[in-house]
Amino acid sequence: MATSAVQKICTKCNGEYQISSFHKDSSKPDGYHPWCKSCRLENSRNRRGITPDRFFARNRRHDFKPMAGKASARWYQAHAEVERKKAKIKRDANPEAHRAANKRWRENNLEMARSRVLKYQRENIGLMAAYAAKRRACKLLSTPVWANKFFITETYRFAKLKSKMLGSEWVVDHIVPLKSKTVCGLHVEHNLRVIPAAVNASKGNRYWPDMPNGGHHRY
Repeated sequence: MATSAVQKICTKCNGEYQISSFHKDSSKPDGYHPWCKSCRLENSRNRRGITPDRFFARNRRHDFKPMAGKASARWYQAHAEVERKKAKIKRDANPEAHRAANKRWRENNLEMARSRVLKYQRENIGLMAAYAAKRRACKLLSTPVWANKFFITETYRFAKLKSKMLGSEWVVDHIVPLKSKTVCGLHVEHNLRVIPAAVNASKGNRYWPDMPNGGHHRY
C-alpha cells in the first residue's frame, strides 16, 4: 500500500487522496483506516439503508413515522433551526470550500440534483415565473440603444446550435454580470460569450475580468 505524509491510496476505490480524507485508526500500521471517508460513508449507508426505518428499529415507538432522507432525519427535524444557523456560519466562513463540496456532490449525484431542481421548479411555478420576468426586465434595462440586436440574437442562436451539435448544454454568458454586489454589466454583443452551462452555473455573478480584488475565474 502506497502511503506518504500527505497522500494515501484507498483500498476500496483505489483512489489516491490526501491523508485528511481518511479516518484515524490506531490499530493500522500507518495510523489511518484503509478506506477513505467517502467509501466508509457509502458502506455504512448501504448496510443500514438510506431511510431511518432500520436505523431506529431497536428504539421504535408506537408513534414512530419513518421519513425519507438520511438516518438522522428525525433528530435534524427537531433541531433544524440550530443546525441551519450552524451551517450558515460554516458556509460564510468557508465559501469556496462550500462551493467546491457542492460541486463534487452534484458531479457524483447528477440525476438526483436534476430531479431536485425540477421538483423545486414544479412546486414553485409562480416564483420561477417572477424570476424569469425580473431577468427579462434586467436585460431590457441593461440594453443601451446602440446595442446590436442582430449580433445578440445570433449569439443565442449559436448557443442552441452548439448544444445540438455537441449533445451537451451550452448557454450565453454575460462576461461582466448584469447584476452583482459591485458591478452591473450591459446586455450588449461585446459582453456575451457561449460557454458550457456547467461552467456558467459555477461562475455565477462572482467572477469577471479585472475584478476589483484582482481575482479572475479560470475555466
